[in-house]
Amino acid sequence: MKRRHLEYFQIRSLIFDNLREFYNAPGTPLLDLSSDLGFMSYPGKGNWLIDGVEISSCFDSGNLKSIELNDNPLSDEDAVDRRQGRRPEVDLEFRCVVAPDMAGTEFENGNKSWFHFRVTGAHGKTVRFNMMNLNRHQKLYNQGMAPVFMVHQQGTEMPNIMLEPERWNRVCSVFSHTSDGVFLMSFWHTFTTAEDVYFSFSYPCSVEDTTKWIDKLEKKHRFPEEHSSSDIYFHREILCRSIDGRPVELLTISSAEGITDEVEPNFAHNLPPPFPERADEENNNDAEENKSGQKAFMISARVHPGETPASHVLRGMVDFILRTDDKRSATLRSRYVFKIIPILNPDGVVRGHYRTDARGQNLNRFYLNPDVSLQPQCFAYRQLIYYLHRNYRLDGKDIPNDIDSTAQDYDSLVEDKESGVGFLIDLHAHAAKRGAFLFGNRLKLADYHAETLCYARLTAANSAHMDFDACCFSQRNMNMKDKRDQLSKEGSCRVAFYYLTGSPHIYTLECNYNTGRYQNAISSRDGALTPPIPPAPLVKYTPDHYAEVGRGLLCGVLDVFTVNPIPRVAPQQVKSLRGQISRQVEIQRSNPSQRRKITSKNVSSGLSLDRLSQYEKPKRFERSLPVASGTKVVRTPPVKEVPPGRLSRPIASRTCSDRFVNPSSSSKHTRSFKARSIEKKPSVLPRIKPPVHTFNLQFHNDARETLRTGPSFTTRFGHR
Repeated sequence: MKRRHLEYFQIRSLIFDNLREFYNAPGTPLLDLSSDLGFMSYPGKGNWLIDGVEISSCFDSGNLKSIELNDNPLSDEDAVDRRQGRRPEVDLEFRCVVAPDMAGTEFENGNKSWFHFRVTGAHGKTVRFNMMNLNRHQKLYNQGMAPVFMVHQQGTEMPNIMLEPERWNRVCSVFSHTSDGVFLMSFWHTFTTAEDVYFSFSYPCSVEDTTKWIDKLEKKHRFPEEHSSSDIYFHREILCRSIDGRPVELLTISSAEGITDEVEPNFAHNLPPPFPERADEENNNDAEENKSGQKAFMISARVHPGETPASHVLRGMVDFILRTDDKRSATLRSRYVFKIIPILNPDGVVRGHYRTDARGQNLNRFYLNPDVSLQPQCFAYRQLIYYLHRNYRLDGKDIPNDIDSTAQDYDSLVEDKESGVGFLIDLHAHAAKRGAFLFGNRLKLADYHAETLCYARLTAANSAHMDFDACCFSQRNMNMKDKRDQLSKEGSCRVAFYYLTGSPHIYTLECNYNTGRYQNAISSRDGALTPPIPPAPLVKYTPDHYAEVGRGLLCGVLDVFTVNPIPRVAPQQVKSLRGQISRQVEIQRSNPSQRRKITSKNVSSGLSLDRLSQYEKPKRFERSLPVASGTKVVRTPPVKEVPPGRLSRPIASRTCSDRFVNPSSSSKHTRSFKARSIEKKPSVLPRIKPPVHTFNLQFHNDARETLRTGPSFTTRFGHR
């Protein structure tokens, strides 16, 4: 592995020292992000003083357009609730209007879900906030979605949610309703202290929070000049600069083993002069052999600024990769070079946008043909992926340095499992579907497609909140168009980079803002640093739950290639699971008219993850897999345990009822009694050969050197 090109603070200094002189666009002043006054030119920023209560959104990721007092019911349903006293009595009530993305400009659009503001001076009062113009997330709020709040003492340092996520909690009283077809959301809060209280649509994570979190990681894991092979290589740099001039950061994490003094090219094509070396310059045409034996693992987040759960998933992944006392983390670092982009759209995050950047663009639709001046992040990201695809290959194949000649559609692409991009996961959040789930591509080769499904299934075996049944790997999900802007998903990170590299393992992770459909029961594992998660009722997601999903994604990578040093799933059972999924993929593709979705029920029948104790018997599966034409069915008797006492019971011992047996039929009754004393031969049941669902997923126990089994690990725990 090569070292990175320029030091982070060197490039950062170049940006902020020369930014005004070189890159300030006319009419767009560079804002001082350290001051509230610097945000005032943004439409979603403002300060209000109403009846002694100060409300402000002038801070990083804040958004509130206007606010006023309210004395009247907002809807017919609200009027009924007020008359019947169903809602808490309040001292103050406000009408709050959220600014849509790029409000008041030519780039204004209809994304208006994100709000984030601060309230001061409401001590001892119960206040009702009515969000008047949110996007219609009726389903999300009907499922119990509630905004979050955090109490902050004035005069002290603002707590960082990446370091103190427990400081944020959900509000208790929420009421969603409609008025003349307009969606409204109301929530209440009682201010018990004189401190500042911050409210937000979901658990926020600003650019400042992320930057300070990375500062702490860099200080802790600064790479020493004299290092050993067991050290962690941590490097921080600037990938490019956004339209507003903000740095888009890139982290590199791996093992120090095999590192060289050579440096990689930089992709910051629009940084202030002197320009760093670009990856597509002529002197970089020749791809070099990857001597470290490591592929690249790409992780990106926050291309949609309001999807804050992505940052908390990223925190869980980065913290897991940087563990020094976990064999799994060491294995990941030895196998992959992690390239991480914490925030792809810093302009949208700072402005308080929900989905777009400083030009009102949904950047996750421009990766196929990005414009270097209009979508600089997408352009630099695409250059980086193509460099990794060429230079991190393990087969030494020479790939021409012509990014424009790569596939632009599904029909022309050639899948390449030897691509230097071993994995790519783009992190997002979802407002409609519950749970955490993966979107993958519909691969051309059935074996590759089965491997991606197997990865998703094993991720669910390592995460309590991953919903395998909600995962989607269809071709329709690759080229469908958005309802709002009619842009095709072929321009998304997942699909565009699949066309670019042909790498099978490219995914989009989606996490619901609120909760999931059910919670998986995670098996115990002696010696594992990640504790077992017992079954529990559905929970409201917190930052720590999102971080747990991130750890599950990484453990699934080790399991799918059977290199997990502390597995929850035995390697031989991973092989069996892969066989089940491959069979289902073949059945699905051979019978287009019967394309049943591959779920945990039809690929995991009879599998378990040690969910019951050794004294409990596993439940038998109730449903068999579909049998293809020409499949041979073999009848074999099932195994049945019989207590030893029944086999050794003496025939001479008779009960009282035996004394009254008719002598003429004594021989008949004796034979019947003997038959009852011997184990009855069970009836035979059909079984598919080769076996598909007659095994149990086994779990290694290092301490006892035994294998234990249990029921299906797709058990769901939900409300009844």
